[in-house]
Amino acid sequence: MLDASKVLRRAQNRVNYQFKKIERRGVRASFRLIPVALNHCIRFLLSAVATIVALLPALVIRIARPFILIRFGYFDARRMGHFSVDIGTCLAQQSLFVPKRKTFDLYFFKGVPANYQLAKMATKEFFVAPFVEYLWAANRSLPFRDSHTLMPAIVSSRSRDTNGVLYKSKSRFTFSEEENLAGREFLNTIGLDNCSHFICLNTRDGAYLKEYLGESNWDYHSYRNVDINNYRLAATYLAEKGYGVVRMGKAVENSFNVNNSRVFDYASSEYRCDFLDVWLMANCLFCISNGTGLDSVSDIFRVPTVMVDFIPLTHLHTWQDAITLPKHLYWDRENIKELVLSEVIKCGFVRTEDYVQSGITIVDSSPVEILSVVTEMEQRLTTGINDTDLDSERQSRFWELFQESEHFAKYHGFIHPRNRLSQHMLRENVAWLN
Repeated sequence: MLDASKVLRRAQNRVNYQFKKIERRGVRASFRLIPVALNHCIRFLLSAVATIVALLPALVIRIARPFILIRFGYFDARRMGHFSVDIGTCLAQQSLFVPKRKTFDLYFFKGVPANYQLAKMATKEFFVAPFVEYLWAANRSLPFRDSHTLMPAIVSSRSRDTNGVLYKSKSRFTFSEEENLAGREFLNTIGLDNCSHFICLNTRDGAYLKEYLGESNWDYHSYRNVDINNYRLAATYLAEKGYGVVRMGKAVENSFNVNNSRVFDYASSEYRCDFLDVWLMANCLFCISNGTGLDSVSDIFRVPTVMVDFIPLTHLHTWQDAITLPKHLYWDRENIKELVLSEVIKCGFVRTEDYVQSGITIVDSSPVEILSVVTEMEQRLTTGINDTDLDSERQSRFWELFQESEHFAKYHGFIHPRNRLSQHMLRENVAWLN
């Protein structure tokens, strides 16, 4: 039977939400909400009817199980990071784990896709259709539902590749010849066609969440934001070495003006679009980011990442080919006593106010520190870099302490063999490894 309590609870939540809007805006201003409320009611009723109708095929699918296993799943398409990792790990899993019996998997997108190029690429690899949502709901209302259910990574692993399927699999999404041509023509248009490689720079601020997800208050995420100006030195260094540098972003607070023709502020340009967002992050030599949604595109295309100003360290992307430079944490506002590693991994706070209440001040990486970790990645990918025995010992000490953390089992599983902390940071902060 259908779970009536869930259906009723969902309807009640939507009604309560509308009443809260009325209370906040006033009755007169809220007359404009009446069409919205009616639309919600109509959509809810149509969804309920469609789910009931879908019960019959769901029952037939159970009867056919001895001959073919039909499963239902979804991808939460609303946030770039979850969407990218979920479809990327799903594709990798399909190539690694062959079902013991004949199967047919059907998916739907939950919510409006954050990026239509990703949605387009997903539909080439998976059977994705809106009606599957009703089959999913009907299936979840019947016995033996788990046998016909495919849970997305956002549910099973918080969209974290804890099994290392991206590293273990070569399977990945592909661009058509026309798409690759369009990407190269864009590089030609902005004057980067003569560069041997280009690097994507993607820094986090509050603009995207405010513009595209403004219904919620995202101030609690502000501790993760950075200042784009701190990245000028690193961008100039790369440009002077002959690389193109493309500043990424769908919505940004400040422009990135660097006096070098090889540095292009794509995020503030007229060229920004869903296709180039994905193509650029998938084809760069490496990307520089802070743990945002967009860098997950580079992740699923196995592009190395310099993770700068990453916080909280407990959520380190251990499955990536990455070098990480975390933010500094201090116990007082005078920035005298910095937290050591054992203290950092005990306070895996995910809200700004938690740091404030704990008396912890967060300090961004300096331009020189950012330059050092960017230089390290560039050298590791090109000319090579020497790790002394002491460097290796420090990396091992980091992983030893990190894996002892109570957070490790919760957020981690697989560690990429090239995942490491900034060499320069560990050399300059020996006391931090305690």
